[in-house]
Amino acid sequence: MGLASSRTQIFATCTATLAFFTCGTFMGWPSPTIARLQSEETEFYITSDEGSWIVSCMPIASILTPIPAGYLVNKVGRKTALLSASLPFLLSWLLVALAQSVWMLYAARLFAGLGLGITFTVGPMYLGEIAEDRIRGALGTVYQLMMNLGVLFEYCVGPYVSSMWLSITSALFPVLFLLTFIWMPESPYYYILKGRRTDAERSLMRLRCVNDPEFIKEELDYIEKFVEQSRTEQGSFKDLLCDSANRKALIIVVGLILFQNLSGINAILAYSTTIFEESNTDLRPQVSVMITGAVQVVLSMVSSTIVDTAGRRPMLLVSGIGTVIALVVEGVFFYLKTESQVDLSHLDWLPVSAIVFYLIAYTLGLGPLPLAMLGELFPTSVKGLAASITCMILGLVTIAVVKFYQVIGDTFGMHFVFFSFAAFCVIGTLFVTLAVPETKGKSLLEINQYLQPKKKTALNIIKS
Repeated sequence: MGLASSRTQIFATCTATLAFFTCGTFMGWPSPTIARLQSEETEFYITSDEGSWIVSCMPIASILTPIPAGYLVNKVGRKTALLSASLPFLLSWLLVALAQSVWMLYAARLFAGLGLGITFTVGPMYLGEIAEDRIRGALGTVYQLMMNLGVLFEYCVGPYVSSMWLSITSALFPVLFLLTFIWMPESPYYYILKGRRTDAERSLMRLRCVNDPEFIKEELDYIEKFVEQSRTEQGSFKDLLCDSANRKALIIVVGLILFQNLSGINAILAYSTTIFEESNTDLRPQVSVMITGAVQVVLSMVSSTIVDTAGRRPMLLVSGIGTVIALVVEGVFFYLKTESQVDLSHLDWLPVSAIVFYLIAYTLGLGPLPLAMLGELFPTSVKGLAASITCMILGLVTIAVVKFYQVIGDTFGMHFVFFSFAAFCVIGTLFVTLAVPETKGKSLLEINQYLQPKKKTALNIIKS
């Protein structure tokens, strides 16, 4: 099967990940906007503490929707649950456009967080279930590319238009998501879970671009056996925590999510303009963040291209080592500049270069793979619950990072922040080395068998 047989999968992935593009716009929005609201050219002035709360409101709200979203995916389907994220996204941009006070921005960011929680819970599940094994890694990491494109959009447009016009143009993307994704097929795994084999057959034929049911019969039987195996579980916390394979999968995914976010990515994206202002480089801060955003987009394309060839573990290890190097360099620069009062004017290119290198390393593995692996490691019955728990942890860690970044930076210095992020990356790299399995080219059944090797799974039944 070639590219022609994958076109519906690719189009479904692109339309579904417009939700992640929208998340990227919300992640990138604070960088140009907070810098403006703390300057003289502002619509209304905000303090440094208010700025940190504007950034923090989104992850705070994001912990409220994963549990309801995890429940909805098995009740109304992956597609409908993901489409529901468009409503809070649109409400958020409406509030930003009308904002006359910091409290309206708080409310806007809370709505954005509700949509983000839904997207990060449901999106990876949908992407993992519609893709063939041979391209599941590539399609499962497209969300990172789309998210980076959303961030870059805010970096490029934000400095040159008013807050109202930035919000109006940004609101076009959740509308585009709603108008395009609504026509995409539902996950065949969901239909099998609901006992709707005929609908699952139609969905799978559409995804594989074939008209003859015989062409997808073996894969459909494979899905049915996999879902049937998971029917013995009720999708409860007990099933998730007491089953050894599910428990191991949860530890792996939560560990990767912690590794990803304690590397400091959300703080660096939100405060990138401020970081470059403090480093006093020759480049304008707005230009520097555009460069970093463009680098992320290019590397996201590279990551999606090579993930099914290079494998998950090697990319995560390279990513971890690269982020450690970049963060240590950034920390040393700020330490010498602020604590030792060393003249570093001849090295004013270094902070931007280190952040660019950090983003290169992050985007190769840490960025796309944790959520992509969430869609691979869990059986259908507990996948929604696992995604809910993981996304709630993601929200809590993001709150801590973006809120305390400013506090710790003001109290102990920027160098302390970057050294702390580097230390977490060292721990995360060791975790990948010791605990994360390789899932390249494996079916969801084979992955489940690997995590629970002594248990007779549906894969054994099929092969016997």
